[in-house]
Amino acid sequence: MQFPVPTLTREFLSGFAEIWRLWVPLLLLLVWVGWATRRWRGGKLLLCSLVLLAAFAAGVVLRERALERATMEAWNKLRVPLPAAARIDGLQLAAGTMVRWNEERKGHLLTAELGSGQEVSPGVVLAGEVDHLVDEWWRGSLVRDSVVRGWKCAAGKIDIHNSGELRWCLLSGTQKLPVGEVPAGTAVLLDPGDPSDALLHLPNAGMRANPGEFWIAPNEWFVLYADGELYSVPGPITLRGVSFESSVVLRYGDEDVTRWYAGAGTPTPPKLARPPGPVTGWRGDPVSPLKCEGGHTISKYNRITVPVSGDMVTTTHWDSSRPRSKPVLDSYHCDLGPAG
Repeated sequence: MQFPVPTLTREFLSGFAEIWRLWVPLLLLLVWVGWATRRWRGGKLLLCSLVLLAAFAAGVVLRERALERATMEAWNKLRVPLPAAARIDGLQLAAGTMVRWNEERKGHLLTAELGSGQEVSPGVVLAGEVDHLVDEWWRGSLVRDSVVRGWKCAAGKIDIHNSGELRWCLLSGTQKLPVGEVPAGTAVLLDPGDPSDALLHLPNAGMRANPGEFWIAPNEWFVLYADGELYSVPGPITLRGVSFESSVVLRYGDEDVTRWYAGAGTPTPPKLARPPGPVTGWRGDPVSPLKCEGGHTISKYNRITVPVSGDMVTTTHWDSSRPRSKPVLDSYHCDLGPAG
């Protein structure tokens, strides 16, 4: 992180402006006091008050400037050359690279200065200063458009995991995937480790997503499986007459939807592979209760799976009769709209 040019004084003045509701009434009070006592000692009370206020503000500014200088000096003392080439926190760094070590976490870095460019991981050439954010990933500047982890990343801002893998970038051009053509400028967010699902954020352009010919509007978020197939679409959305208030997850083949729920004491898996087969349903949170056979009503607080064809809707409840509670599927014939 390039330590900012001293700005604490500006920040103080900015903060002073933000609390105008406090100091403006006080100033008006001083003016009123001065006017009310203008005959007492020729208004010297007002003058004295204004001098004290100015002296206080000047003292604060001088103290902040002293803090700035001390902070800058301490920050610059952390900047040292790397004695030999090394791989640190996922980045391959050349000997002589100017770095700042993290004094709170020995062996880890805060920043690295890469000059006109260094290949910090295969196919990834970064330039300038890179910042180690929350000790989990690096943020820097990609020198040129590059294909990283299969994604067409544009030159400029990029995030790299401590593993050296792509975390975030913007697409330099349209990328053709099984889901469709993802437009240039889309933000791509990946987890460390392959394969990884991808969280996408569209720019000011929408796209048609398959399977299902879903229209995803500009500036929306959605998720893809690692193979580029559609995992979820943003809501609100209506499918077969059922309105969902948030994103909807696609069900593929004979997927057991209970796999998405971890039992008591069981950690939720970080990622799940796409099941084989075509899309057979959509899972999400309904906006309103759903009427089903025998007068049964599925509450809008239940997550349901609506089938692509047929009228069998499934929902989940927890069976707590066992030492370890587990999710159990309930199925009902419900009133749905026509199949697509």
